[in-house]
Amino acid sequence: MKKRILSIFCCGVIIGTASLSWAASQSLSVEEIVSKNADAIVLVGALTAKGTSFGSGFVVSRDGLIVTNYHVIHNALSVGIKLKNNKRYENVLLAYTDEQKDIAVLKVQKGNFAPVALGNSQNVKTGERVVAIGNPLGLERTVSDGLISAIRDAGKGLKVLQITAPVSEGSSGGPLFNMKGEVIGIAVGTNKDGQNINFAIPINYVKRLLDPDRNSRKDERQKVSERSKHTRIYTVRSKDTLFSLSRRFNTSVEHLMKINGLADANIFAGQALKVPKAP
Repeated sequence: MKKRILSIFCCGVIIGTASLSWAASQSLSVEEIVSKNADAIVLVGALTAKGTSFGSGFVVSRDGLIVTNYHVIHNALSVGIKLKNNKRYENVLLAYTDEQKDIAVLKVQKGNFAPVALGNSQNVKTGERVVAIGNPLGLERTVSDGLISAIRDAGKGLKVLQITAPVSEGSSGGPLFNMKGEVIGIAVGTNKDGQNINFAIPINYVKRLLDPDRNSRKDERQKVSERSKHTRIYTVRSKDTLFSLSRRFNTSVEHLMKINGLADANIFAGQALKVPKAP
């Protein structure tokens, strides 16, 4: 089942503790949900060897953590985002990833952002109304609504939300709201063989990535690795970026900057970088 669902998904990072906000319990109108959250929806652009692709994302912390789908930034040499006010941030960093669950968390280095409120996808019920906001075909902040059609088991403990809110190419990575204005999922794809059969990743998977205790444990493991000198020297190639190298060596941009004493994410061909050894 998992392979079937994942095969139909369509496509479209210095880390601070996530500051999660929580919405009030009362039901909102679609208009209120859009008005409250429009500033938190971003256009995600990924530069690859084949050109540029676009997807959606949403801000989850005031210091610039942004959630999108992993497949939106997969194979990217660099990633940028665009806000509602047309402000752009280039060379956005990669903070966390969970490829199996198709989740990526990006980080803008500087800024003060308005985050969405995160709900509890454990409480989602079949039949409840939902609202999706994304950038299908680059049409920014397109709004659609629908229902939770079902909660599906995709195998190996992975759950997905089946929804009737349309998810077109470019919508991947956008937020799925309940009627309290809380994000309960990430729009991820559609079954092109069906009629309005769409899917979202439950938001609780993201909340686990943003868990401060988890990140503290991760930082401690990185410190142990540094003390053990588990690194080797890699010579930067012309098309390398810290973003692409962080994925290649299964680490974060922040960690690469830290072990190399870099002040920013700029690197150049021929530069010698310390990178983690393969486990």
